[in-house]
Amino acid sequence: MRIGSNLWQRIIFWGFPPLLLILVYFSIGFYYENNDDVSRDYALRNQEHPIFNFIVWLPLLSEVLGRLYIINPAFPFYSFFIYGILLVSIYITASFFINKKSEDPEFYWISWGFFLLFFIAAISENVMYLTYTRVAILACGLIILKLVFSEKLTRFQTVILWTFLLIASFIRFSCLNLSFLVLVPAFVIQFIREGKNVLYRSSLIIPVILISVIFQIYETSPEVDQIGVIQKIYDYKYIDSDKIMDEQGKLLLEAIYKWFYADTKIINTDVLRNFLDDYHINFLKSSFKYDVVYFIDLVLRNYFFLLLINLALLIFFYKTKTKKEFLFIVCYYIFFYVMITFISLALKSEPRIIGPSILLFTIVLFVLADVESAVRWLVRQRFFMALVLFSFALTVYKINSRVNFNIAVRKKNEATLKTINDFSKGKVVLITSLGSHISFLDPFKYYPMYMGDKMVRLSGGLSFLPENQKMVSNIVGSVSILGLFQKASNNDQIVLIATEDDKDFLGRYFRFFYNKEFLFSPIEEERFQNEQLKAFVVSQ
Repeated sequence: MRIGSNLWQRIIFWGFPPLLLILVYFSIGFYYENNDDVSRDYALRNQEHPIFNFIVWLPLLSEVLGRLYIINPAFPFYSFFIYGILLVSIYITASFFINKKSEDPEFYWISWGFFLLFFIAAISENVMYLTYTRVAILACGLIILKLVFSEKLTRFQTVILWTFLLIASFIRFSCLNLSFLVLVPAFVIQFIREGKNVLYRSSLIIPVILISVIFQIYETSPEVDQIGVIQKIYDYKYIDSDKIMDEQGKLLLEAIYKWFYADTKIINTDVLRNFLDDYHINFLKSSFKYDVVYFIDLVLRNYFFLLLINLALLIFFYKTKTKKEFLFIVCYYIFFYVMITFISLALKSEPRIIGPSILLFTIVLFVLADVESAVRWLVRQRFFMALVLFSFALTVYKINSRVNFNIAVRKKNEATLKTINDFSKGKVVLITSLGSHISFLDPFKYYPMYMGDKMVRLSGGLSFLPENQKMVSNIVGSVSILGLFQKASNNDQIVLIATEDDKDFLGRYFRFFYNKEFLFSPIEEERFQNEQLKAFVVSQ
């Protein structure tokens, strides 16, 4: 009997990926670092004063999403887009594991069981670390893998995959680069096996790279340029602060780490570039030995299940492949783990890089091994399967507390948003650190943010955007943060919402750069007693 002709099996193949996606939503969601994405989504979908600028996207996509949100602010276009890309990744992974034309009904269900076990555990190990960057790395890699390693794609399927790859590459071009880098050794191994056919199929991804590069070159803006400099300093975060002796350098570095970019007179692209020239970046934290130990500990703690699968597949290659091919595979292992160690540590982006990269690498290993042969061999290894099931149980147990934490923080941040909304009505609000208080939100829930008469962002990725500068100009007549605080000191309806730490920083900032002494007196203390953010009136 041909498995592919069975209606129920077709229903299962097309029905399970959406169910897995629902599982991802309920167990993980997109909670981590939502100040990078949800802040450009829910908290800014305000009909009175909308700010629609998805700075991590190419401007073309930013504009498209912005126009869609203007039409319907309550609809989660962004979340549907990201979850849609993830759904494509799940389908592609399932297509590698499930052979719909297999003549062995028993193995068909074994492969389904192994795929579900593998994918649930692998996704669970990415708990808190599955946002747009992670999704883009995984999606770009899997689509490229499907295009290059699938010999019988129809033209229609090829066009669909090519289109999804182009869209996924727009999320972040660096994610496409990393995915391609992970896959290059696999292409070499497959080329040795097949020859020119692999080169032909690999050529399909060249147009995507060229189109993405063209969009990157021609669709730039001053904000994108500035965020690039900021991100370089922030991601390569190992500037030796001990070498910064002057107060100005120390305050600039503190401002960078706080994402305080509202004051374009003091902190702008030229100043940031000069700062980079004056203080060189150390790519590693302290010593090579320390960094390697740190990386190994991180990977063992967070990705044990995937490492166990990697080890088992290495044994499978040793037992079933020729010495020459096994040597190529060993070189691939070494290349991948050395590469990912240095990239993740240099970028200070360990979880966002390591999780999806190891998951992608593991799927590539299955494809190189021939998924059916590898799964048949793995399920016969009783000791290994016992370890896998034990690891799976530990993973599920481990994420339970993480999920509970996510939900608790989400409820807390929802309460914070309500407090800010209720307090802000009729006022001009100067706010810091909002990004950290709109994280962990439900990606499909609408959080209308009342922005008062005006809400000026003093820190965060939005603080240097033109829309924010226009708000400052509308209040004081010029883009002057000093003028803004001077006006606030004479107007009780202009209030500051900030953490105690940010309040102290602002005092030191104005004292040094402007020789002005501002005092911040707390108000509405009872309303904000359970919040990290507090409300202050400004005086001189």
